[in-house]
Amino acid sequence: MARNQSTDYELEKLLLLRRLEAVDHHLNFMQYTWQNHSEPFTIGYHTRKICAAIDYAMELYREGKSSAWVITVPFRHGKALEVNTLIPTPDGVKKIKDLNPGDYVFGENGKPVRVIAKSPIWHDRKLIHVLATDSNGKSESIFCDELHLWKVKYFNTDENLILEARDINRKVSVNGFTLDFQKTELIGDTVCIQVENADGMFLCGKSFIPTHNSEILSRKLPAHFLGLNPDSKVILCGHTQALTEGFSKTSRNLISTPEFKQLFPNLRVDPNSSSGAHWNIKDHEGECFASGLLGSLSGQGYNLGLLDDFCRNRADAESDTMREKMWDAFTNDFMTRKAPVSITIVLATPWHVDDIIGRIRKKCKEDPDFPRFKFLKFPAISDKYPEGVLFPERFGKAWYTQQKAVLGDYGFQSLMQLEPVKRTGNMLNTECIQRHLTSQDWPKELRWMRVWDLAHTAKERAKSDPDWTSGTLLAFNEIDGQPHLWIKNVTRMRKNAPERDEQMRNITNQDGPYVRIGVGNSSDAKDTIATMRSILKGKYTILSVPEKKDKVVRATPLEAIFKAGNVHVVQGEPWLDDWIAEVSAFPYGPHDDQVDNLSAGFAIWSSSTGVKNSLYSW
Repeated sequence: MARNQSTDYELEKLLLLRRLEAVDHHLNFMQYTWQNHSEPFTIGYHTRKICAAIDYAMELYREGKSSAWVITVPFRHGKALEVNTLIPTPDGVKKIKDLNPGDYVFGENGKPVRVIAKSPIWHDRKLIHVLATDSNGKSESIFCDELHLWKVKYFNTDENLILEARDINRKVSVNGFTLDFQKTELIGDTVCIQVENADGMFLCGKSFIPTHNSEILSRKLPAHFLGLNPDSKVILCGHTQALTEGFSKTSRNLISTPEFKQLFPNLRVDPNSSSGAHWNIKDHEGECFASGLLGSLSGQGYNLGLLDDFCRNRADAESDTMREKMWDAFTNDFMTRKAPVSITIVLATPWHVDDIIGRIRKKCKEDPDFPRFKFLKFPAISDKYPEGVLFPERFGKAWYTQQKAVLGDYGFQSLMQLEPVKRTGNMLNTECIQRHLTSQDWPKELRWMRVWDLAHTAKERAKSDPDWTSGTLLAFNEIDGQPHLWIKNVTRMRKNAPERDEQMRNITNQDGPYVRIGVGNSSDAKDTIATMRSILKGKYTILSVPEKKDKVVRATPLEAIFKAGNVHVVQGEPWLDDWIAEVSAFPYGPHDDQVDNLSAGFAIWSSSTGVKNSLYSW
């Protein structure tokens, strides 16, 4: 009996010590409150470093000292769907296990979005059955990992939330669907894809159901911080309200778990103030607000301010206007809310040299009155890691090295290596182009398209170095999951409208009836489609691409194709030298009509199924 009592006493001591460590150290807190018992808590190189920084920041806070941090990490990882889940793509419906980086799926708004990463298959995972019913009563079943994230809305509310499947305990609304999440005893294999937009949303199932793709800070830290400082205030901020409310609700719910109560037994969320956007600590002054960066933070203040993922996507990052709006919101709305003693943390992937992170760095160097930020950076690939990559415990080395081919140098340097670079004139690397002696050995199944860019206005034709009307005969296909571009002919002309129109008709007749015709339809050329129909006398269907983004953003998918050497031409063609000169100089050369042809062609090819609400429709 004495031995048993001694053993029980030693066990109690160990449990007490573990609880004390979980209270004082964020890494131990995360381990102690880890609720995914079917998967062990995985500690990566960055996990330890970030948690150590948090411990130091909270120690400074207890001493009455402020601190500010910029923590940069590679583009976010995702959650998983069952390997046979059907995913709509521009090339038809595919199983998620068959998708690869470089493929395209559809974002929540129906626009094509590129897959930039795919996880290994995770075995023996707990599955949730999701029954999705549309407005006509048609139902479809999907199985997902219990930790898969969904953007949902409870009925009779306007509150968008991002929740794990296991935490959804009643029917919810998702873009016109009613979703019923049913826990099962099923165990299965799952896999996740990562898409190239910050919200991680893509469509799944035959019915196009929207589904989703930051654990150390935004989900865990607010609860831990308020456990230690129940009279303090927290602001969670991100690129959208729904994103931050999802983080907020996860942190709020954590306070009600048995594990948390063992650490902070007297802390409760006030049931009268417990929404995802704003919740209070009962019998204390502590509270948590969640807001989009461009939303309203008026009147709120913080002791802990977290800005997580401020940029939605590449288009926003490349937009001077959007970068200015985000910086104004950060400096005028977010930073002005910090209390005299506070912790400020910016956790994000840098997208651009002039984004919020880039501007903070510049301010810290040039303005002695600007808050002193400490910088922690965890690039995807580095010699300082034991295995050379950031998180081999979760993703293999091949997963990391694959990203460079998919993202291209420009995207890889920012999204994975966390060192954005300025665009240079060599965005599209022509040195790797494959030059063939003849096109006779090219794939026979290529579907050819002539894509036109019209110098349709008098101003464009009359300036000192007038714009060209250009038409490129091209095709795209996939080989081993990688997109390839094949270019058979490029025609350019500087002629008045009647002569131009006649030559375009002749070229179209030479191409033949099986060559499709495409054209970019920019906002400053609203008559382009009508002009093309008039030129071709209504005999051909015109495939149009709404050019809603700037030229550099539209050309970004081409960067990786050029870099990988997946562009094919025939050596000695009379148009080739001029074409290479323009493409090599893009985006700073005097002309870009031939690059516009390629961008429009890629857009038409990548959305060739014409899914409803697609960005590229005809």
